[in-house]
Amino acid sequence: MKPVMRKQKLFVRGKKSPVYLDYAASTPVSKGIAAAMRPYESEKFCNPSALYYEALEVRKDIEDMRGQIAKTLDALADEIIFTGGATEANRLAVLGVLRAARKEGITKLECIISATEHPSVRNLCKGLAEDGVITLYEVPVDNQGQVDPKVLRDMITPQTVLVSIQLVNNETGVLQDFTQLMKAVRFMRKQHGHQWPMVHTDAVQAASYQRLQMRKLGVDLVTLSSQKIFGPKGVGFLFKKRSAAFLPPFSGGGQEGGYRSGTEYVAGIIGGGLALIKAQNEVDDNHEKVSELRSWFSTQVRNLIPKSIVHEGALQSPHICNLTVPGINGELLVIELAERGVLVSARAACSVDDPEASHVLAAMYQDHPSRNLVLRNGSVRFSMSTKTTKKELEYVLTALEDISNKYEIL
Repeated sequence: MKPVMRKQKLFVRGKKSPVYLDYAASTPVSKGIAAAMRPYESEKFCNPSALYYEALEVRKDIEDMRGQIAKTLDALADEIIFTGGATEANRLAVLGVLRAARKEGITKLECIISATEHPSVRNLCKGLAEDGVITLYEVPVDNQGQVDPKVLRDMITPQTVLVSIQLVNNETGVLQDFTQLMKAVRFMRKQHGHQWPMVHTDAVQAASYQRLQMRKLGVDLVTLSSQKIFGPKGVGFLFKKRSAAFLPPFSGGGQEGGYRSGTEYVAGIIGGGLALIKAQNEVDDNHEKVSELRSWFSTQVRNLIPKSIVHEGALQSPHICNLTVPGINGELLVIELAERGVLVSARAACSVDDPEASHVLAAMYQDHPSRNLVLRNGSVRFSMSTKTTKKELEYVLTALEDISNKYEIL
């Protein structure tokens, strides 16, 4: 059954704005956030580490924002660390735990990451393993991208010092069940009689669609980003539980309680903090609106192209719809869509130069009969936001039909 929709004229560059469906890669800074940042880029420009009144006022604004974020996330103010982005926050989390473990006298450091982990964690840990710093293990996922808590539990040894598993996958939007994963970790901590392993999660893709309450989540370290939630680029947040085993891996001027040295990007902290608070305050409405759009869109795509494969999990964030269209390479499909004014990603935007097949899909389709087809064709990620409209998605379907006719893949 073909989808029912209004046919729209195809895009002509310069005459019509493109349809942006790459919100998982980056979002524009909202007007309100930009306005809130502006005074800190001109009038309130003082270095917050200085001792005169004007600088102390800037310092107060930073600490007020830290407190507001902490309240929103059910955390303590000194558990919020501002960083220069999510990649830095991920590196800080991993290296800080490893340094603490070494300080405690643990000589054989074992780390576990998911087989679908973000490259900023995966590549860091692989590099550390190649250098002999750690022994690295990847916990597999099932065909729906989920980590089995029992499998994770059986992989944890007395030498496991870190478990890092992404909360929402950046390619597929698969959501992990941390309630069950943390039960497995706590069970093994009790069995081994110590606090290890520390647990870290990259929650960058979760902030607009999942309620993030640090005490309920139960992990030791959480990475968040501003640029995915209509805040500025170059701003990240690391939640570090007060009791977490962690030692700063880098030295410097001692900013951020000594955890992250370097002069604070004050405008970014204010803007990013406001964006995070707004995202969490509106999370229920965001989830409902975008869930309806994704459900409608994925159904229409399946009807339009019956052979298409949507990569998703039993638990799923609503803003990402990742699919493979047999008969056309994912990168070629991205180019064809861009020619028709639809902006999407093949795999993750931060790793488009990587020639390897998606490690996420390779892990999800490990024993699946469609494995070779999926890895050979690749996939395209359509990522939405509350700014996305049904009319835009109807246009995307028109573009997909045009491409499908061109390549005779309907």
